[in-house]
Amino acid sequence: RKLHRPFDPRRPMHVVLRSERARGEWSLLRAKNERQVKHLVRWCARRFGVRVHRFANARNHLHLVLHSKQR
Repeated sequence: RKLHRPFDPRRPMHVVLRSERARGEWSLLRAKNERQVKHLVRWCARRFGVRVHRFANARNHLHLVLHSKQR
């Protein structure tokens, strides 16, 4: 059975978002795409009330250390 992942609102969590299409022209590290990715991460964090402590763009995936008060 699938269960909910453990969530502690007092501690930040590490999240990885991966894309299979992020190669060549679609790479997340291309200058145009990188600016847009940063903008979207900030926009989504504000919209959903999430605090982003750390953010790393690794070409085809993103590492985020997030803090949220609710699941």
